[in-house]
Amino acid sequence: MSVEVDAGRGAGRGVVGGLLLWVSLVQPLWAGEYYICTDAAGKKLFSQMPCLDHYPSEQAQSYEVPANTGALLSPDAASAGDRQISDDNPGLKNLTANNRRLVLQRQLAQAQKRLSQLSQQQTQALAALQQTRDGIAGTNAANRRQQLDDQINAQTEQYESQRQALTQRIEAYQSELNQLSSER
Repeated sequence: MSVEVDAGRGAGRGVVGGLLLWVSLVQPLWAGEYYICTDAAGKKLFSQMPCLDHYPSEQAQSYEVPANTGALLSPDAASAGDRQISDDNPGLKNLTANNRRLVLQRQLAQAQKRLSQLSQQQTQALAALQQTRDGIAGTNAANRRQQLDDQINAQTEQYESQRQALTQRIEAYQSELNQLSSER
């Protein structure tokens, strides 16, 4: 960008004015979007991520904040471009907690869905093995049934191990969600 300077009277003001205009045009901005999620009880949740399905109302909002404005920016930064939002900013803390809450709710829903799918897979796999086991007849049937019993037991243990891991994950998600809710 070029700044034209008047050589006559007021040239200093033209340079200063031009520089101020140039600085205001190249000043970095923070821009983004946030969502306002409203539940059935009318309680609002502000987040940087889209609302989950159980929020009947979602409203997206955009924002732009000049990088060198606001008392909530860290004053320790060397220049406006280096400044970051202060960790003590209550709005930032609330937004961060809401984002974490949404992530946990999504992870919880996915883990619960996976647990349900795992139970269905186990039922189908073990039913097929049980049906095969029950259909064995003839010579050496006892040995072949025992092999299938061993397979059934091994798969049952494998499914149980996966189910326990998912259950522990679900409990951890729920515990963290409860903790975030109690900090409100």
